[in-house]
Order: sequence, then C-alpha cells, then structure tokens
Amino acid sequence: YQPMFNLNTNKIMGVETLVRWMHPKKGMISPTLFIPIAEESKQIYILEKWIINHALQQKKQWEVEGFKHIELSINISSKTLESDFYFHEIERILLSNDVDFSKVIFEITETAFLYNIDVAIERISKLKKLGIKIALDDFGTGYSSMSHLKELPIDIIKIDRSFVKSIPNCEKDMIIIKNILSVAHDLNCKVIAEGIETEHQLNV
Repeated sequence: YQPMFNLNTNKIMGVETLVRWMHPKKGMISPTLFIPIAEESKQIYILEKWIINHALQQKKQWEVEGFKHIELSINISSKTLESDFYFHEIERILLSNDVDFSKVIFEITETAFLYNIDVAIERISKLKKLGIKIALDDFGTGYSSMSHLKELPIDIIKIDRSFVKSIPNCEKDMIIIKNILSVAHDLNCKVIAEGIETEHQLNV
C-alpha cells in the first residue's frame, strides 16, 4: 500500500493498492510486465477481483482498528469496464464488503474511455452512487485528456510521475504541471502528484 500524503498537513490521507509478484525463481516481476500479459490472456479479471476483495477486507480491518479516515485507492482496468459480466462481478464484490465507500477511490486510465465512452461513463456513475470517488490516472500522457475532462464524472486527477520525475530539469514539464493544476482546480477536482521522491519536487 503506497501512502498518499496531504501536503497541507503532511499526514497520510490514504493509500494506493499496488500488486507485486514475487516469483520463487525469478524474483520480483514488475506489473509493467505481467499486467499486459494478464490482460491479453484475460486473467486480469481473476486478478482484479482478488485485488479488490483483498483490499476492501484490509480497509474494513483498518476501520475496525480506528483508521476510518484513510482513503483506499484501487486501480480498475479498462477491460473490466468494457465487460458486462466482470463489471457486475465487481459490483457484487463491492456490495458484499461492508466498508465506508466514501473513502474508496477507483483509479482508471484514459484508455477506459476510448472503447465506448458512454458505457464507461454509465458504469462509473454506478460506482459513484455507492459513494466511490473516481480518479483519472496517468493524466497528461493520453491523446485526448482535455476533451474528455468536461464529460467525465471524475473527482481526482493524478499527474503522471513522468512529469514529477522531470522536476526541475524540464521547463516544459513544469509548465504542463502548472496548467494541469489550474484546470483541475477550476473543475473542482483534487490533484495527486505521483512519485514525489525529493524535497525539491515536494516544494514545487
């Protein structure tokens, strides 16, 4: 669980659920390698259901222990949003877990809207009715992020870590970050900057 910090209070406000594969012989295998294969082989559905159920059970445990304020962020693939059967499976998992969904975030990438934006919006709206917040992941790396922003029922914009990583070496990326922040705030969206690792990046 990768911590997310509120930069006003410098306290942990939530966590992002990450999956890692520790192979008994090959060691750590990056999700950039196994997730595309899982999607191609359709095993992503099985993996995603396990991740969501496991993460929600962890959230319930935290709530019982008094950490009700911690937000839990979970990635959901565009494949799941496209599939009637597996989206309903996710709905079933959600309804079987008694947690505070106002502290749950589903992260989606822009590719989720390239297949059928109307279907994606309809399914995201169903999630939001439960109280779940929607974050647009990897923002700034897609082809039509700005045109989609006005249509999408999203609550949070995540600045891709490639922009953060370039601080302070690329002036153009700095300009893009400033404009993303400006647009997000005008649309009443919160912003998460991925991958802040230095004090200078934090200050920026």
